Amino acid sequence: MPPDGVPLQTPEKILSSSEILTLAQMFTSLGITKIRLTGGEPLLRPDLIELVASLGSLANVNSIGMTTNGLTLTRKKLIKLKEGGLTGVNISLDTLVDEKFVEVTRRKGLSKVLENIDHAVEVLGGENVKVNVVVMKGFNCNELADFVAMTKHRNINMRFIEWMPFSDNGWR
Repeated sequence: MPPDGVPLQTPEKILSSSEILTLAQMFTSLGITKIRLTGGEPLLRPDLIELVASLGSLANVNSIGMTTNGLTLTRKKLIKLKEGGLTGVNISLDTLVDEKFVEVTRRKGLSKVLENIDHAVEVLGGENVKVNVVVMKGFNCNELADFVAMTKHRNINMRFIEWMPFSDNGWR
């Protein structure tokens, strides 16, 4: 998250659930079987549970995934999402240090994300939970062994992702 945050999009610039469903119907009619909700934070959608259920009811859909920061992915919400058809989550987590977490996300909540990773494993099964770590030189390189160690006690897929440098992301 940039230091000054990001401007929130106005509702008319965000796809409505009916627009997402229409696109998904078009894609599945062409043979697409996997759907992933991402971009921004899907958990901020007030109708996410209903949207996932609608997507889950489409013919030929055998996988519905979501990429999230994991902050509000409660056990209760996960159960309802799974009932609607959610099959997996990717949870973004770039540090295991509270202060660094606040620095990179601009909010507190590391312990909540870790708790919600455990909820996701419990509800969806560990093979369906991926933790995405963007590796950043000088920021979290010294934590890589700690991330790997997380897999010893949690049945999760830990994925290390290359940081994509571009001039506006604030990282040099």
